[in-house]
Amino acid sequence: CAGIAYTAPFEYIPIEKFKNQIDVNFYGYVYVAKAFLPIIKKYTAEPGARRGRFAFVSSGPLPGPGVPFITSYMGAKWAGEALCQGLRMELKMRQLPIDCVMVSPGIVKPTRLAAEGEMLLKQTFAEMEPEASEEYLEMVDAFRRYQLEEPGTHVSVVGQQMERIMRHGRPWLRYFV
Repeated sequence: CAGIAYTAPFEYIPIEKFKNQIDVNFYGYVYVAKAFLPIIKKYTAEPGARRGRFAFVSSGPLPGPGVPFITSYMGAKWAGEALCQGLRMELKMRQLPIDCVMVSPGIVKPTRLAAEGEMLLKQTFAEMEPEASEEYLEMVDAFRRYQLEEPGTHVSVVGQQMERIMRHGRPWLRYFV
């Protein structure tokens, strides 16, 4: 479940799944920023250097209202949003020529995530108490079908938006695809 939203009702999501989502979707940002910030600071300090840039990939519905059944994933992504905004402000306060931006890709299709997600969903409900299926399976399945029916953006369009972000002189905080 590392790269995919763990779909289940909040009350039945095991704590380990919350931790996994935080490890991937929040600490992933932290590790990258910590590793590259000293390098970017060094190279942007050179005469004639271009601005440095962190472009973090957010999630489809962010910013926006909460989304049911993917609370572990969305919580981790919201934490990433806070990290990006806070780091952006710190760099600006130091007057460093380094920007942080969030890219909200929306629903990206086609990917393998739908098939992987369906397998993970079946496995998830098989591992939960029977009450979880009785209380939530119909709603979770409707949520999954809704996502599958939504039009999506091809991954190449996300790449094109990333290229625009890297060329933008003074980027905005958020870019939508």
